[in-house]
Amino acid sequence: MIKTTIPVKTELRGIATSVVQLEVVEYRGTRQGNYYTVHDYAIVENEDGSVSKKLIQEKTVFYDSAKINDLNVYLESQNDYSGLTKMERDWKKIVEGLLIDTQTNLFEDGTTVYERQPNQWIRCEE
Repeated sequence: MIKTTIPVKTELRGIATSVVQLEVVEYRGTRQGNYYTVHDYAIVENEDGSVSKKLIQEKTVFYDSAKINDLNVYLESQNDYSGLTKMERDWKKIVEGLLIDTQTNLFEDGTTVYERQPNQWIRCEE
């Protein structure tokens, strides 16, 4: 889905830092809009050199139909989805939407979640 380009603090009781990856793991549509379940993971390198994901937090967010439609119009104008199945197209739009939402949903100090700058988030493979 998307991840930070640099490690961030991932534990309140320690100094642990890691790259954070955000993933939409599920979405559910209603007539009013969609509910998206987002997992925040710390990407952890294990002692044996393998990499695993540690769940930090889960959050469900709601996008109303108008916001989804506006985002869809923007995404369609910026991307070529030809050749993709409906499911591939929908998931690609979800990833793009997650990146846009994360980069533009700013706190008063201009940072995003995990105190990152908007340009410190990138798309990634799951």
